[in-house]
Amino acid sequence: MKPRQAILLGIYITAGIAFSADRASLNKQGVEAFNAGDYRKAIACFTDALKLSPGDQATANNLTAACRSLAAEYAGRGDYANAVQVLREGLSLMPQSSLLRGDLITASLNHGIACYNTRDYVRGRQVIAEVLQLDNGNPAANRLAGDIAYAQHDLAAARTHWQRVLAADPANTVVADRLKRLQKEQGVERTYSKMEAYHFDIRFDYRTLGNGVIDLRAFLMEAYEKVGRDFERFPEYPITVILYGENEFREINNVPGWVAGLYDGKIRIPIDFSRIPLATLKGIIFHEYTHALIYDLCGAACPVWLNEGIAMREMNAPGLVAIDVLRKALSSGTTIPFDRLNDLTGVWRNAGIAPLAYAQSWIMAEYLFNRWSNNQVKNVLLRFKQGVSFGTVLREAMNRTPAQFEEEWKAYARGRL
Repeated sequence: MKPRQAILLGIYITAGIAFSADRASLNKQGVEAFNAGDYRKAIACFTDALKLSPGDQATANNLTAACRSLAAEYAGRGDYANAVQVLREGLSLMPQSSLLRGDLITASLNHGIACYNTRDYVRGRQVIAEVLQLDNGNPAANRLAGDIAYAQHDLAAARTHWQRVLAADPANTVVADRLKRLQKEQGVERTYSKMEAYHFDIRFDYRTLGNGVIDLRAFLMEAYEKVGRDFERFPEYPITVILYGENEFREINNVPGWVAGLYDGKIRIPIDFSRIPLATLKGIIFHEYTHALIYDLCGAACPVWLNEGIAMREMNAPGLVAIDVLRKALSSGTTIPFDRLNDLTGVWRNAGIAPLAYAQSWIMAEYLFNRWSNNQVKNVLLRFKQGVSFGTVLREAMNRTPAQFEEEWKAYARGRL
């Protein structure tokens, strides 16, 4: 859902007809301020004029135009909170204004989207609740309200809002698919317990984990501190972590047997203490938490190979890296070409190629950290969020082309392995 700025239609301004000398003077001052772009002063003048003549439509039109213009100015800078405040105050004075009501809904939606994108879910939920008070059936507001509730793992509320969207638009296949998945999740998690710990909202099946959840909670807290120190980043919003039984993890997430965890806005990990020892689970937790932190830094803009490579490095479990597969590929010249390393379907979801992809991404990330400090890597991630490509970063920071980088990480790998 992309942010939209309020669209101002039919703005006009007039000095109107004078009912008194004071009102005429205020209206004149307001017009002059409006024409000079001083919308705050214009609003103050028109507000005072309207209080003197509450039924004067010309003054109401002028005040509406000034409120909408100031709100648009705020929205143009991405300051939706102040845009909303201006429109809310204007609507309180002119509750019948459809223009202010429409702009308020649009600005509030944009504010809600901004809150969602920055993980300020509590504020986002409050903002969208105000939109729904103005227009309870608004599909965009219900879609966003559902997304925020789902991010907070309030599955019941998410279902309610998404059902409203589907009722208004039965052809919306995206929301229909989300509801199908949500129904599965609610079925699986109906008996799950909840544990809050140190910026984590942990959901788990006590029958599967028992007191073992205490160890997993400790690993999460350790990952928060250790990976956070590496990147000087400590998210303050709660991160949802769902610890499944093995079969439930596969059923809900539709992933092959070799996938040991995933991050899709929530950390999801299958737990089988009889098959996977605690030391391995610790590495998996570090790996998935690293994905969460990278997303916090640059959203979905990080190249897949670098995202996975950094996560492999942070899990600090060389035994889980397919070193022999990597050595063989280096020796035979069959490493995965650089331009294929972002191919999710052909590489990362291919059981025959994925072990090499993980190992190769790990050593490539190791090479970058050998050349750059943790802070420099963090800055690279932040550049991705600005839309800068890895190729551009290479040229600016290392004076290298992707082809040169590929030769250099291979040389580094042969020397290290």
